[in-house]
Amino acid sequence: CIQQTIVGSGEIEQKDIDDLLNTAMSVTLPPSMRYLDVIPQEYSVDYARRIRTPIGMEGKKLEGSLHVVTAQSAQCLFLNKVIRRTGLELIDS
Repeated sequence: CIQQTIVGSGEIEQKDIDDLLNTAMSVTLPPSMRYLDVIPQEYSVDYARRIRTPIGMEGKKLEGSLHVVTAQSAQCLFLNKVIRRTGLELIDS
């Protein structure tokens, strides 16, 4: 997915990247699905492309090429149950 945000201060900060990732996960999914993660592939700042780490760069528009990972809720619940039965603990379920 391609997501973009306007940079408030002109200098890109971690907050701007967090906003970009959170916006990608704010799209309403069907009730049977849930978000697992958002993995940034690369960023663009204004017209500069293929940027790995944009923090500290100056620009007005931050754009991210993001891989949004989703799964069916029932599968996640089943997997959590199996993991707990092994005696392992999930950190973020």
